[in-house]
Amino acid sequence: MEPVRIPKETYYVPREMKPASLMSWSTLVVLVSISAGTAHADPTLRDGNGHSWQIDSDDGGIRNGTPDAFDGWPTLCITDDLSFAPTDECPFDDTYRTGFTEPTTGLAGREIITATVSLANLRVHRRIYVPDGPGQGWARYMEVLENPASTPTTVRLRVGTVSYGSLATIDGTGSFDVLASSDGGEALHRGLYWFTTGILCLGCGDSTVGFVMDGPGGSRLTTLENDVFGYPSRSLLWEYDDITVPARGTVAVVYFLTHEVTHQRAAVATEELSRASITTMAGIPETYQVINWDSPICGDSVLEDGEECDDGNADRADACTDVCRNATCGDGRVYAAMEECDDGMANADTRADRCRTDCTAPRCGDGVVDTGEGCDDGAANGTGAGACPSDCAEVGPSTSEDGGAPSASRDRGGCAVESGKLRGSNAFLPVALSALFLFGLRRRHRSR
Repeated sequence: MEPVRIPKETYYVPREMKPASLMSWSTLVVLVSISAGTAHADPTLRDGNGHSWQIDSDDGGIRNGTPDAFDGWPTLCITDDLSFAPTDECPFDDTYRTGFTEPTTGLAGREIITATVSLANLRVHRRIYVPDGPGQGWARYMEVLENPASTPTTVRLRVGTVSYGSLATIDGTGSFDVLASSDGGEALHRGLYWFTTGILCLGCGDSTVGFVMDGPGGSRLTTLENDVFGYPSRSLLWEYDDITVPARGTVAVVYFLTHEVTHQRAAVATEELSRASITTMAGIPETYQVINWDSPICGDSVLEDGEECDDGNADRADACTDVCRNATCGDGRVYAAMEECDDGMANADTRADRCRTDCTAPRCGDGVVDTGEGCDDGAANGTGAGACPSDCAEVGPSTSEDGGAPSASRDRGGCAVESGKLRGSNAFLPVALSALFLFGLRRRHRSR
C-alpha cells in the first residue's frame, strides 16, 4: 500500500481539533486518510519567466512556487448557505477536495484540469492555466460551476483561505503589507481590482505575489479580507455571496496570480494582467459564462476605453503591444523595428551589460565597461595616450594603440600601470602589506 501524502495546512480542522492534544491530531490523520486516494506526484508547470507552479491534485491550490510562494493557497469553498459570514470557517463538506484524483490537462498541456466534485448541488472543477510565452509569468485560475438541475441555483463562493492558515508569502510573525494596488493605496478593501503583497526583508526566501480578482464591468467581489481566523499575516480570502448558476448552465469565476522576485516587477506584471486580452483569456470555452470580467478584450481589433491601440494580435514586438499600449522604450517589450533591447525598469546607462535607457544594446563607446571590454572612456576612446583604445581592448604595458612606445593601461579599479610600475593610490599597497606582515611576526615572537 502506497503512503498517503498529507498536504501542509490544507485540510479543514474544527476549532476543537486545532493543536491541543494527541487525540486531536490522531483524529486529523484518520480524517485525512479516509478522504485521501492513491498518492501520486503533483503536476508542476513552468511559466514564461521560468517560475514553477506546483498544483495540489487534491484541492487544486499551489503547493509551492519559485521562490517560495503560496504554500497551499488558494483553496475553494462553495456553499448554498447564504448566511455564511467571512469570519466563519468553511465546513469540510463545502470545501473542494478531489481525494487526490489525478487531474487531466488541456491547452496543449499548459492547463491543469482538476476532477469534478459535487458541492451545493453543483458540479465543480478548477482549471489552472500557466502559459510559457516570453514574459508570461502568471497563472490563470478558473472556478467552474455547472448546474445539472432544471432550476437555477444561488451559492456563495470563497477563494483563498477557506479555514485557518495557508498563504505563506509572509512569515508567521510578519504583517500583511499591500505594496501596490489598483487605486494606488495601501489598504485592502473590496473595491480593489488587483494588488500585490510580500515579505519586506532581504534573504527571507519568499517572493512578491500579485492578485487580480476581477475586471471592470463584471460582478464585483463582496468580501476581501486578510485578518481572518486569527492569522492576520497568513490568511487571505475573497468572496462572491450571490452567484446564480442558471438551469443547466455553466458559470466561471476567473482570476490571475503572479509571483516575482522584486516588488516593482510584481506591480507591473499584476497591473498588466488586469487588462483582459486574447492572451490572458485564451482557451476559455464559449459555453462558460464568465461573471467577473466584462472589460475590453485587447487583441480583438476593436479600440475600446482603456486601450491606446488594438491591432488584433498578441504580438509583443510590434507598434501596438500585447496589452494594447503603444510601444515605448522602457515598457519591457522589444519593439523590433525601433529597439535593440528593452528590460523595462532594469534599463540602465551606468551598469555593465544592461540595456541602455534609449533601448540600445551595451556597446564599446557607451562609457561603461561591459563583459569583453578592457576599458571604455566613451567619446574619449582612441583620442590619444592614456585613453582607452577605440575597440575597448585593454592596452598592455609593452604596446600602444599606434604600435609605438608603451602607453598607460587602466584596470577596472582605476589603477594605472606604466612601464611595469604601480602609480596612483595603490602605489603604497606592497609597502603596507609588508609592514603588516612584519608586525604580525613581531607579535608572534613576543607571545613566546
